[in-house]
Amino acid sequence: MTVGLSPVAGAGWQFFDANGVPLSGGKLYTYAAGTTTPQTTYTSASGVVANENPIILNSEGRVSGTNEVWLDIAVAYKLILKTSADVQLWSADDISGMAGLGSALPVASGGTGSTTLTLNNVLLGNGTSAVQLVAPGTSGNLLTSNGTTWASVAAAGVTTFSAGTTGLTPSTGTSGAVSLAGTLVVANGGTGAATIAANNVILGNGTSAVQVVAPSTSGNVLSSNGSTWQSLAPALKAWVKFNGSTGVIAASYNVTSVTVHTTGTYTINFTTAISDANYTVVTGGAYSSGVYAAIALRDASNPATTTTLPIVVYQITGGLINIPEVDVAVFR
Repeated sequence: MTVGLSPVAGAGWQFFDANGVPLSGGKLYTYAAGTTTPQTTYTSASGVVANENPIILNSEGRVSGTNEVWLDIAVAYKLILKTSADVQLWSADDISGMAGLGSALPVASGGTGSTTLTLNNVLLGNGTSAVQLVAPGTSGNLLTSNGTTWASVAAAGVTTFSAGTTGLTPSTGTSGAVSLAGTLVVANGGTGAATIAANNVILGNGTSAVQVVAPSTSGNVLSSNGSTWQSLAPALKAWVKFNGSTGVIAASYNVTSVTVHTTGTYTINFTTAISDANYTVVTGGAYSSGVYAAIALRDASNPATTTTLPIVVYQITGGLINIPEVDVAVFR
């Protein structure tokens, strides 16, 4: 057992009552921390002779004679000070002894239990006993488990190597350091490809090497043909929903603005030009109450272009009309 000097009442302490008078006949009770179970303290650093419990203070309010208060450093204490009439003055809990500078802090108190650690040795746990050490041993050794502990063991070189069906083969000898060459096949979790072009989309290909789809033209989308994926220009080139009276756009794609000319007459202006004017237009809208309308392209004298689309809105009964909502979608 290792003991440490108590930080309270350890050596030369003097206790006083509330009036500053030495606590003659005072009583210092010592218990295990957080309990009322008496816990032994010791008169000196030898940890052999136990103090009485309670410790009775002399007329000067000190521990009698040459005695001191030493604690088992593996144990936490609670100290209670009372008058000679057993009136409690104070208590202190979770008090631990201070390990001497020449002794090792045991494992149970968070130490190593050792007074020296050999340079560059590896520390191993050892229960509540002092830690064990493993020396480096021979240069090149590895710290190796035997299933129970660790030891410094000579590294075993590679003597044989087989990559099986992975597609990888040794490019150097099969002893010592081994480098691999080849391509990891799909069946072993690889791609089967030695290179994949930057920014290409990777497609599965069974157990064969993966396929890729290049981005191609800016604005393209990855489109399914029912069997695989392709980089294609989107069919929808532009769409817009706007107010037929004001031309104010509620929502749109690839439409910068709508120009209102006269009642029911508009030009839709595209943000990015369409490849040609051979596009299809789908129209719709919200009709005014009791009024039926039809939306049509302008006549041949004012044709659609790659940057603009003129449209008109007619009443079924005749004449142009402004309706609350005009919807137009352009496909190519």
